[in-house]
Amino acid sequence: MAQNLPTWTEIADHAIDELTRSRNAASEVANLLRSDWSPVGTSLTDDASDARIKVLRRVGEIKRLVDECKDDLYGCRKDETR
Repeated sequence: MAQNLPTWTEIADHAIDELTRSRNAASEVANLLRSDWSPVGTSLTDDASDARIKVLRRVGEIKRLVDECKDDLYGCRKDETR
């Protein structure tokens, strides 16, 4: 049955793919929060503005962490070929 198990490289590749999807989703969240809203020309409430700023900051942190995770996985994939 061991023949059916994926290699570490295959596992890392799938994990990288999922992390990439997560990063893309985070980017989409940021794009949504930066988009226009209606009625055009209206301002956000203070609470909404504060939430928007906090979420955009956290999205940036999420993307940075995802990139770090992907770098770690890319690094260990290289080690496997030695």
